[in-house]
Amino acid sequence: MAPLAELGRSRDSPPLALEVTRAGRLTALVIYFTLDLDGEPANVINTGPDSPNIAWDQGARYLPVPLDVRPGDTLCVVGRHTDAYFQNLTLSGFSTDMLLPELG
Repeated sequence: MAPLAELGRSRDSPPLALEVTRAGRLTALVIYFTLDLDGEPANVINTGPDSPNIAWDQGARYLPVPLDVRPGDTLCVVGRHTDAYFQNLTLSGFSTDMLLPELG
């Protein structure tokens, strides 16, 4: 168990590479997680779309500007969080040609 002072410390998750499989307009990311309470499979909570035991709603994070993406594009997502709550996402790996023409 972490000391109480550590529970509020912010940290980044490991970078997650997202490979685009279909062309389209990317406007948001949906967030879900797996929470392992004590190492026992019966005490794992998952908020993902395939989980039979969804405990919390999934969260959508909308991008400040939409991106045109194509198959093979790879984006990188890093989540910032404490032990108690999610703070924000950072998206990288996009290029200026992914910005929609009406914004450029």
